[in-house]
Parts: sequence; structure tokens; C-alpha cells
Amino acid sequence: MKKGGITILIIGLLFTVVTTYSLLTKERVTDPDKIKMAHSKIQLQIWEPLFGAIAVMVGAGIYFVGRKGDILPD
Repeated sequence: MKKGGITILIIGLLFTVVTTYSLLTKERVTDPDKIKMAHSKIQLQIWEPLFGAIAVMVGAGIYFVGRKGDILPD
């Protein structure tokens, strides 16, 4: 459980810090002369830093709950 919590925590930190990324896509453009052409376009993908903050809280919760489970005897 600890490793999973740490993984989610790190992913949440990355989502909080890096809120956008860009993708380079190619689109086909049709011409009346039937010549195949492609047009490159940059698309920005944006998400809210709130999602990263929620993931950080969930990861920390999983980490600490897993930690308590290891301390208590069966």
C-alpha cells in the first residue's frame, strides 16, 4: 500500500506542477486538385491543478493508512 500511495502522490505532484502539455498533430487537407497535403497543428491539453491536489491528498491518505496497518499487530 505504501508504494501505491507514493506513486499516486508523485503523479499528483506532477499534475499540480505541469498543468499543460502540447501535442503536434497532422491533419489532412484536401485540395480540388486531389493532391494529398498535411497541415501540422499544435494542440494544447489543459487540466486543472485541483485534480493534482486531490491526487496528492489521496496518495498521502493511502500512504498513511498503509503505514498504520503495518504498525498494528494482527
